[in-house]
Parts: sequence; C-alpha cells; structure tokens
Amino acid sequence: MLKLAVRWKRKVPLAIVTVVYTFYFHFGELERFCLATHTQAPEAMLVVPPLALEPGAGWMGLGAALVICGVYGYALLCACTVFPGAMVILLPLLFGVTAFASFFVDATGVPITSELMEAVFETNTNEAAGVLNLHLILSIAAALATCTILLLIVRSDLHADTTSRATTSRLNSRWMRALGGAALTVYAIATPISGTLALYPHNLIRGTVTYVRNKLEMDERIAHRRDVGNEGAGWQNEPPADFAVVVVLGESARADHFSINGYGRPTTPALAATRNLVSFANVTSCATMTRASVPCLMTRATASTMSVSLDETSFISIFNRLGFTSAWLSANGVYGDHDSAVSAIAKEASVREFRCSNPRADGVVLDGDLVPALDRFLDNHSGRLLAVLHTEGSHWPYDARYPSSFARFTPAFDHSTFVSWDHEPLINAYDNSVLYTDAVLAQIIERLRHRYALMLYVADHGEMLGEDGRYMHGQECPEVRHVPMLWWASDSFLDAHPQRFARLKNRRYEAVSHDYVFHSLLDCAGIKSPAIDPNLSLCRNPRSPSAVLASSAATTSSGIELIADVTSSD
Repeated sequence: MLKLAVRWKRKVPLAIVTVVYTFYFHFGELERFCLATHTQAPEAMLVVPPLALEPGAGWMGLGAALVICGVYGYALLCACTVFPGAMVILLPLLFGVTAFASFFVDATGVPITSELMEAVFETNTNEAAGVLNLHLILSIAAALATCTILLLIVRSDLHADTTSRATTSRLNSRWMRALGGAALTVYAIATPISGTLALYPHNLIRGTVTYVRNKLEMDERIAHRRDVGNEGAGWQNEPPADFAVVVVLGESARADHFSINGYGRPTTPALAATRNLVSFANVTSCATMTRASVPCLMTRATASTMSVSLDETSFISIFNRLGFTSAWLSANGVYGDHDSAVSAIAKEASVREFRCSNPRADGVVLDGDLVPALDRFLDNHSGRLLAVLHTEGSHWPYDARYPSSFARFTPAFDHSTFVSWDHEPLINAYDNSVLYTDAVLAQIIERLRHRYALMLYVADHGEMLGEDGRYMHGQECPEVRHVPMLWWASDSFLDAHPQRFARLKNRRYEAVSHDYVFHSLLDCAGIKSPAIDPNLSLCRNPRSPSAVLASSAATTSSGIELIADVTSSD
C-alpha cells in the first residue's frame, strides 16, 4: 500500500498541471456552454473528438468531454517525463501557444482549423503585427506566469519522477507512458477537427500536422506547374501598342459595404462619380482566405476544382506570352516563402515589388503607396503592360488601413487598445477602410484615363463584422463569400469595343463568382486562347438570358444602381 501511495503521489503533479491547463484555456468554452445551456441557444456547440456536445447533452456530456481532454493532456505530459528537463521546455511552449490561440478564438469566434493554421504559418510580418496588442501580450504573460508557478510547485516531485531509474520496472513505466502519449498524438493527427470548437491541444496538433502535409504536397505540385501560356494565345483584334491592363486585388472587402452597391453610407463617392464603371454586386468568392482565393481567381481553378490553382499558371503567363511586360505590385509582404501559392503566381511577373516603398517616416505602407509604384511601372516601361496590384484593403486591423484624413466615420475602432468588440466603432473603422479603397481606385483610374486601358477590381474574400458573434474571415458564411467586383474601361477602349463592354454591362445583375475572373479578363481584353472558356466570360452573352432578366428586375426594384454613366457608344 505504501509503494502504491508513493507511486500515485508522483503522478499528482502531472495531474495538477493537466487540470489547470484544461480549465485555464477552456474557460471561454465553459462559459459559452453554461450560457447556451441556460438560454438553450442552438448555435452553441462544444466539440471534442469523438464527441460533439450540444447544449442538450447536459452537464454529463460536458464532463465527459473535459475528461477526455484531460486524459489526452495528461498522457502527453507523462510522455515528456521520459527525458529529464523536457517539461521545462514543453510546458511554457504549450501554455504560450495555447494562450495565443485561445485569445484569438475567444475574440473572433473563429475556430482553430487546419485552414487557419495554414494561414498562420504562411502569414507575413505585417499581418502578424496587426493582431498584436496589449491585451494579447498580457494574456500570454499571464499564461506563462501560471505555467512558471506550476513548475515551481511541482518541480521536486517531477524531478524525482523523471530521474528515478533504479529499476527496470520504472524504466518500462516511463516508456509505457511515452507510448501512450504517442498513441494519443497519432489519434489527434488522424482525427479530423469538426464542429464549431475543438479542444486544446488537439486542434493545434492536428492543424499543424495537416499544414505540414499539405505544404509538402503544394511545393511538389507548384514545382511542376503547367504553363497555360504554352497552350497558345493570340488576338481577336490587335490592340494598340500602349494597351494597359490593371488588376487590383481587394482584401477582406464586402460588397454590401460599398455604397455603389446600395450601402447606406457614402463609402464609395469617387467611384459613384466615375464614368465607364460597372459594378457587379452579386459575386461569390471561391474561398474564405487569401492563400486559396487569390490563386483560384487568377487561374482556371473554380470553387469545385481548387487544386487546379496549384497545377497550372495564372493569366499572367498568357499576357506574358503575348509580349506584355507584367508587374506584381504589393502592399503586402511575401506570403510565407517564395513557393507559397500566392508568391508562386507573383513570380510569373517580370517586375515584382512587395511592401511598396513610401516616404513616410513611420514606415507604414498603405494601399495609396501602390499608386506611385504603378506610376513608376507605367513610366519606365513601354509597350503593352499588365499590372497586378495586391492591396491590404480592409484586412484587420481596419484602423491601420487608412490615413487619419480618411477617418470620416467616428468614433473608430483602435486595435492597439483592443479588449472587447464594440460594434459601432468597429463598423466605422471598416467603412473608413472602404472609403480609402474608393479613393485609391479613383487615383488608379485617373492614371489610366488617357490610355487604351482596362481595369478590374475584385476582392479575394469578405469579412465577418460580428454576425453570430464571429469576426474576421476564414469561416463559411455569406458575409465572407460576398465580394465586390468592378470593371472600368477608358474612352478609347470603349470606342474600339462598344459591344464587348455593353455585354459586360448587361450582365451586372447576374450571380457570378471568382470562376469567371480568369476567362473574363482575357476575353474582355480581346485575347484568344484555348485556355479561355467562353461560357465563363462576362464579355459574352449569357447562357440563360431569362435568368439575368429576372435577376435584373429584382435588383432594379430594390432601388440599387450598380453602374455609373457609360458613354453612349455602348
């Protein structure tokens, strides 16, 4: 009995650590579960593989979920005691990483999924800096302080347990613990994350392993991409030698926050006054994150064939084939390494500039800094030109996406002092970022007005602004999928192709998607290529005119005007 008591006494420290970890980082989930149970809110759910617990599961179900989580965490900690000193390294790392993840989940309502982990690993320093604030730093510091206290409390017992190697039975016991922890880790890797929330650390381990596996596969496929420019390309009608095509990639923009699409606030006054502009207000993105949506819309990939974006090049390669000088001008940093899906497409351009330089002493880069970068490209290169401008748009933090002179809607959200979401200031800051996008697009159009030019603006995905308690993007919901798309052509382009642009204008009420971008841009520019699917070109007549007329009547009755004045040549 004495030996048994001593043996169990040595397991108590790990049990203490496990209990503290489990309840410390799942307090938010417990709080939501209690609230949902009290209010019977059906949307609340607590998920732990293999259990999916809704409020109706009751406290017995919740208890079972936490027990499973505790057993899993305990086994992992036991496995670490095989090697002396491992706990001192693992535990602070586990607490620190989990503190960051739980802060993000609690603040945004976005669950830890494999897709989110992929986005984290492939982010750039600018985006990473945008999520840092004092409250997050204090949360991580509190978690590490808790971890330090736990280590000091249980240090002697853990040391005794990890250094006692007097007998073969103890050695076998340690390795049995290691095997148990390894088995549960394999379980975590093999079990998909599902539902609204998954418990720590299963979601972190599963998401990381999935990212590594997908990254290796992606690198292999990108290295062997097929160049669609080699399929051949020509002209429907030879354009002038100074033809300029500009594609502006928006970021986290919602179509329903553009006043040109009927939004109540004047967020796009400059675009509303712009001639030759067509707005498509019913566009669906093919993904909810940049790393997937940008490659999708720039290639022949569709929402149902996303893998194509890894297997072949983008429309840039076709413009290159026709002798265009191409440029990728980005207000963002490089996404991950140069072999990420977005950066691989950027490498197709002959001119590349990331984090476009600006004269401001604070070192901040805004989308407006892309305009002088575009000026340099247009001035320093002759012949036909293609420029892809990758903006920061309305990406979080919204208040960092525009200069103070565009803070028209106040009070605006200040991410540096973020503690909790305040809806009105949040919307104000987001709308200010849209207002700045409006001004930047107007400046770009002004640069192209006296050229033979075509411009397309399309956002990669939308943004959640508190709908159902969720924020940012990365989740499936209408607000993240509904994006703006704008087409503009210069007078000289319209004079040469009035019918082409008229067909584009007539289809502005259709429900379309990112699937159309690749084919429409090439076809509207007058390019012929086997890579173009005419059925996915907005410059061709639609396949079902009756559906378009019905959609047009419904939209017109709502009083929304989606096109600015177009020249009479249409």
